[in-house]
Amino acid sequence: MSFDQLDELIRRQIEVDRLPGLAIALVRGDEVVWSRGYGLADLETKQPVTPESIFEIASVTKPVVTTALMQHHERGAFDLDAPVNRYLTGFQVQNEWEAERPVTIRNLLTHTSGLPVDGTLAPPPGSEPQPLEEYLAAVLKTERPPGGAMIYANYGYDLTGYLAGRFAETSFDVYLRDHLLASLGMRSTYVEPPAGASLANGYFRSAYDDQLYAPGPWEWGTRPPRPCGCLLSTVEDLGRFLIAHLNGGVSGGRRVLASGTIAEMHRVHAALAPSCGGMGLGFRVTPSNGRTLVCHGGDGVTFTNFIGMYPEERVGVALLINMGRAQSARSVIGSAALRALVGGPLVGEAPHVAGEGWSPYAGRYASSFWGIDSVLTVDGGATTVSFEGAFSWRDEGEVSRLYRENGVVRAVDGPFAGFDLAFETAPDGAPRFFGGLYPFRFDRVADVPRRPGPVDESADLAGAWSGTVRSPLGPVPVSLVISGGSVAVSALSAHDAPLEELAIGRGRLTGHLDASVPGLGDFRVFLRLAAVDGKLAGKAYARGAVGEAPMPVELERTS
Repeated sequence: MSFDQLDELIRRQIEVDRLPGLAIALVRGDEVVWSRGYGLADLETKQPVTPESIFEIASVTKPVVTTALMQHHERGAFDLDAPVNRYLTGFQVQNEWEAERPVTIRNLLTHTSGLPVDGTLAPPPGSEPQPLEEYLAAVLKTERPPGGAMIYANYGYDLTGYLAGRFAETSFDVYLRDHLLASLGMRSTYVEPPAGASLANGYFRSAYDDQLYAPGPWEWGTRPPRPCGCLLSTVEDLGRFLIAHLNGGVSGGRRVLASGTIAEMHRVHAALAPSCGGMGLGFRVTPSNGRTLVCHGGDGVTFTNFIGMYPEERVGVALLINMGRAQSARSVIGSAALRALVGGPLVGEAPHVAGEGWSPYAGRYASSFWGIDSVLTVDGGATTVSFEGAFSWRDEGEVSRLYRENGVVRAVDGPFAGFDLAFETAPDGAPRFFGGLYPFRFDRVADVPRRPGPVDESADLAGAWSGTVRSPLGPVPVSLVISGGSVAVSALSAHDAPLEELAIGRGRLTGHLDASVPGLGDFRVFLRLAAVDGKLAGKAYARGAVGEAPMPVELERTS
């Protein structure tokens, strides 16, 4: 079977997004029909990527862990709608609404548990790993009533994995290895890899200097590592996992789940929005290319991953990229691969029709998590929607084009490529939209930002300035004082810290300082600011063990 056109598209996308490397495997029926490696697994040693290269798969771990948990469900170990605290001893989920709205296992699997997105991603440097049970006892506290808003919660899947082990009276990593990975022949999938394993090195690209950086392997800080995203695997192994889900729970002649359980995992259990699917059990279920896509993404500091399938057509794709925040490449390649498997054109066509009907939706939107923003713009014959913030390494974000086809809003190019989106008016009259690889809700918060004026190259920057940095953790107050060729900055852990490698001139300022964020570690923060429209504005680039986040800065003169 020839996938030459797909091969050409992948090579083109690698060049456009300047990816170090990637691996891909396509599944039809009960076999992997095509797999390839592209680029380099290690830029220093020039080791090539192959289909056997082992990647950190991040949140692609979630559907794997859910599959293991559902083995216990088939044995009658738990009820999806019973309070999860019924199955816990030694600690409980702290939930002030427990009497009337307890957290259930179905809530955990559909991100409707009321637990927060996440709060402690990295252990303090040099600390000993914490027992997983002890960690869960400290972090499992709801912030909203369970069964309501869909907020992506890693903590819920940490508990899911813990339960998969607890129901077997062992740790989750041992249960996963012995009762799922071994059965599926996933011999290169690990919670913790053995010495000498052929691991792909991961990278992030800096928006500040456009260079690739390799921060090193991720430290989860618990033992066993956190089940929300700890697995390492290959596209060949993930192909075996997809085969089981495309063939009623059977892969390689071994059954891991009943066909009815597989079907339950693939249907919507918590709706995101009308005509936009929602969450199944461990999977995102969403319209895509005129079909129902069952999928999950995986985003780490230095890896961008995807598994997706059209169950009715019994086709699927596994895609692993060893660069973080490669959303556009993931969506474009993943969508094209699925289209290739069902015999359609690799890329959807967006008719160049004037932005008819789109104007009321134009504006800036804030997402339901991860500090991600979007701007919907109507410009002549094109309607575009951007993807900006913590998940984009580009200063300007990444952009998809929108079009309507038979009443359905579809996207091509960019991070929403291949996904259908749902637009509606909220009860307060404000526009909002839903959709994408993760269960995003975007709420309109402002008009389309006015393009900033030119840099005032004659501006005197001396004096005191204060304002905010828009970070993934929310707005961060910042102030700086420019005096006598030096700059003192106060933000987070930095108090009147001098800006190093300072350069000031022609209305512009650059430099860096060091800061710490509890739970996230140490950062070097690079500033690139300019005098525009009477303000000092630009970006702060926080670079650390969790990658780099370009964050908007806007400061007003205070003296």
